[in-house]
Amino acid sequence: TGYLSRSWFHGFMVDPLSHKYFGGLEAGAGLEWDMPNASRMKLDDEELKMLTEMLISETGLDYDAPVDSDRVEQGRKIFLDSMCSACHSLEANVAEDGPSIGGYGSTNWLKAFLQDPGAEHFFGGRNTMPAVSDLSADEMNYLLAYLQSLRDISRQ
Repeated sequence: TGYLSRSWFHGFMVDPLSHKYFGGLEAGAGLEWDMPNASRMKLDDEELKMLTEMLISETGLDYDAPVDSDRVEQGRKIFLDSMCSACHSLEANVAEDGPSIGGYGSTNWLKAFLQDPGAEHFFGGRNTMPAVSDLSADEMNYLLAYLQSLRDISRQ
């Protein structure tokens, strides 16, 4: 399925440099994307599922299969004990080498990202995306609802 789905998060961690995710995008400022995949992080299938569950919990969205709180906590431990936390913060608006994961995909996160993708807690100097600044409040709300609805769209 689409953006922000369990499948999307799982696939992203398996192959973050795929063109389905961030592969092929210019990193900006002469930098390269270097996010390690699940194999490089030495995550087994079960650990990957736990980490996926933790990531979807950050969105605050409803899922067909409810978020499993036990897996979220196990995933959070994996996040903190693995190389994930070396580059990403679980606190919103906290800059590390990679974008903040705190609230990733939530309405507030998406809105802040669209309005200032170059903020330090997102992509900072690596950003090449222009800010979305010319939308009315209603238009922004429609765009946010659309982006969050993509998790339900199947991709072939």
